[in-house]
Amino acid sequence: MSRSVEPSVAEASELTRNHPLGLRLNRWLRRCGERFELETQLKIPAQMEPQALAEFVGMAVEEVPSRAEILLQRPDGGRSLVAVASGVEATEGAAVLVVEAYPSKRGWRFRGVEGLGVFRLWIGEGTASHGPLEFAGCRLGRELPWAFARAGDAVREDTGDDNSGDHWRFVAEGSFDSRQTSLAVFVPSGWQLDVDGGQAKALGEINAIAGAVYEVTGHARLRGPEAREVLIRTSQAVETATEMRISGATFGTGELFRGAPQVIAFDSNGEDSNGEDSNGQRQSVVDVEWRPAAGDPATGQTGQLPWRPMSSECLGQVQLRVVEDGAWRFLEQLAVAPVDLEVDLERGAGRQGKFALSGLTGAEVSIGEVPGLSTNVRSEVRRDFGQEESKFVVVVEVAVEAERPAGVRLPLTLNLELTWDLRRRLTLQVPFPSRGVCFIGADGRTLKTEEQIPVDRLTGVRALATTFDDGENFALTGRLLAEDVTYDVELYEPIPRLGQGYFEMDLGLFQEPLRRMLSASQDLDAEVRLWVEADGGGALPPRRIQVARFDSPLALDEETGEAAITESNLGSELIVEALPLWKPESQPMVLEATEGGDTFRFDPKAREAGPWLLLGWDGDGCRFRPTLWMVGDEGKAVHEDTLSPLQQAIRIADRKSRRQALATEMARLAETPGDPGWAQVEGSIERQHLLPAATFELLRELIQHPAAAVGALTHAPNKERFAHAWSVLEQLPFAWRLVPLRAWMQAVEGLHHTHVAQHAQAAGTGESADEQLRSFLDLMGSHRPFLKTLAAWLQLRLLGEEDPSELGAPTFVLEGILEAERQSLFARTTEDWWPRAPQSSEWLAVEMQWPDVLKRQLRVSKAVSAFKRPVLTAPLLAAFASALDLPTQPFFLFDMRRLRAFDARFFDATYENGLRLALAVAGDEIPVGT
Repeated sequence: MSRSVEPSVAEASELTRNHPLGLRLNRWLRRCGERFELETQLKIPAQMEPQALAEFVGMAVEEVPSRAEILLQRPDGGRSLVAVASGVEATEGAAVLVVEAYPSKRGWRFRGVEGLGVFRLWIGEGTASHGPLEFAGCRLGRELPWAFARAGDAVREDTGDDNSGDHWRFVAEGSFDSRQTSLAVFVPSGWQLDVDGGQAKALGEINAIAGAVYEVTGHARLRGPEAREVLIRTSQAVETATEMRISGATFGTGELFRGAPQVIAFDSNGEDSNGEDSNGQRQSVVDVEWRPAAGDPATGQTGQLPWRPMSSECLGQVQLRVVEDGAWRFLEQLAVAPVDLEVDLERGAGRQGKFALSGLTGAEVSIGEVPGLSTNVRSEVRRDFGQEESKFVVVVEVAVEAERPAGVRLPLTLNLELTWDLRRRLTLQVPFPSRGVCFIGADGRTLKTEEQIPVDRLTGVRALATTFDDGENFALTGRLLAEDVTYDVELYEPIPRLGQGYFEMDLGLFQEPLRRMLSASQDLDAEVRLWVEADGGGALPPRRIQVARFDSPLALDEETGEAAITESNLGSELIVEALPLWKPESQPMVLEATEGGDTFRFDPKAREAGPWLLLGWDGDGCRFRPTLWMVGDEGKAVHEDTLSPLQQAIRIADRKSRRQALATEMARLAETPGDPGWAQVEGSIERQHLLPAATFELLRELIQHPAAAVGALTHAPNKERFAHAWSVLEQLPFAWRLVPLRAWMQAVEGLHHTHVAQHAQAAGTGESADEQLRSFLDLMGSHRPFLKTLAAWLQLRLLGEEDPSELGAPTFVLEGILEAERQSLFARTTEDWWPRAPQSSEWLAVEMQWPDVLKRQLRVSKAVSAFKRPVLTAPLLAAFASALDLPTQPFFLFDMRRLRAFDARFFDATYENGLRLALAVAGDEIPVGT
């Protein structure tokens, strides 16, 4: 969002404050020696307003999904899951969604050329996605100059660099009027800079980007290729920067526009910060010119083609521009298809198939030669049943040759060339006209069966299915493959229909459900096998892919003391680090790369004896499976008397003995909140923000001792660290909602006893032990709504203080609230598909020794369709299991997570009131002993 700013230094947040979802994308030029570094950073809020999400998604606020995945679409087209907004929490009377961020190694920072282009935002809601939304003030391409303003104090906070004088924040691309007295202007290579009534001072160049940066005062006129002209003026009375974005419908899951899109200008409404509307913006459609991007057929030079006013003839690969008073404000290249384009599959005779394309508005269609196939393109006029008007259809017939060359495999997709004239062309990828399925990679190639893909790189991967049966549907199916999981962990998601017989799904939207499946296992080598199932029509060819946590392992050579990279598709920022596991809080050691760059020297003789974790990074991501290198006697000795008992347990070489020692230490730590061994637990949790939680054996053992897991929360010094510890342990086969109340009591009571002892030792100075306990209980209650009930119960049991607002409601009132929540769920959930949980359904059907009030609630669910019952009963069962320390089946933990993801608002509200109901009926009989 752009707005008028005062002549004083403007903060980076001023440009993007009041973003509809509270996210900000900031760009800076940072001084790095004699040159500059271009840096782009995404800032993620801790909370999000449901009203803002409703406006973005395009629904009523009461229909806002209770769990939404926030995905960042990078300029290269890939999407990354950056946060999840879930639950609704009331804060000072206002409802907000709690946002859990997924940090990258650089905190979602992009450097140099990887930050060029447009970043967009998507919201994933189950199988649906909403977007894209361009970030305000972030369009940054290679075609026009850029302007930067000197950064203020906000940069010190965002970048962690106190030297703000060497930072400039991005304010505009193209022509720009500023109230600032000077700007840093990036002049791309091939452009000429002239200044009237001021001066231009050379500041340096930008790493990896051709051009130079000048500090400019006055009126700067920049002239570039193809008669492009940009005006940048400082010391103006009004700042007229306007953010321009593309808006239009798209075809399929790609970025092919249906009809010529609009360019919308977003500008400040001119009011001050107290008078802005909800977005602080007003918008208007601007006049756009276009031309084919293919260039003149005689010369091949795009610049010789004239610009034209926007019209329905804007088709194919095109360029759009906005020019105001001779100054270029906007330039973009994109692909445009006819607005009415439709692709339908049809059955042919014998070994033939065909598809019909309608809405082509006069385009010629051709298809390249494909070995083993014969093709024919013809035109016809059709009138659909019940329609009065006829339509022009291009039919493409494809036949498999009887004598197909040996070894030639038929393609699963075909490329059609649409041509309106010599300059307007478009390539359209369509499915092969037959019944079948395949997975298409982000690079457009067909993935091999059993090909492995890391979960973080699913962006752009598509599942594609085709059929000639109008009644046939398809679903993406998955199953976890892990040695330590003996029950079924499955995925089942219907694939959207894009046309007659044509189904397609973007797997990038399922990163979070797939992570949830992988979290059911502590095995770092666990995989999820994905395939497509048909609902009717018989079996399909075996097309499967494997989704894993990592690309590949590091290869260790104990003789040479080196770790080798076996993956060939490497980035430019490959780093291998070594971390001593008994000191997880320490800074990892960066290993030296050999001359070839794919082997790294670990040199065990130079390392301390003990377990070392080797981590292979490619940019932000840990692409290679963390690998353990146990340094034995050849390494440097460690003084045992300087190590805590937990550190000594971690350093045991034999795996079975090590696990036994870790189990003993976890049980001991649960009893001793003040033990120094908690430093290793905290260090492992803090290190965990970039790695799967299963990486650390210490954490895998921690979750086997619920009181010790709660102890990790009691050692969190603030809300941020509390939230981080909470999310880290839930990456494992562990759920806070299933932790017995006795474990909460044991850990919190131990914390209180520690505070009492510390207070007595300090002779009664400072905050009292009771006050410290209340502070922690307040911290608990601020994290999740159900923890307010739990905190109130702990406060009653430990301090004798009761909060009537959380405890003490009559059972009939609570049961009435539970019924109201069920009706609210039915009212906002109209879809027929609910998550499947057959194992839990069978388990719940067996008459168990539940309390009568729980049996009564479970019987209520029998009045609805069977496929809805797991969603209704899971939160109640979890609440009673936690309160009364009731046993649950192993598969219930994963089912509970999946069922909560369906509607977190219902699950959390039902769990909270179910917990209050369990406390009301059990009272003092709740087990709290060890």
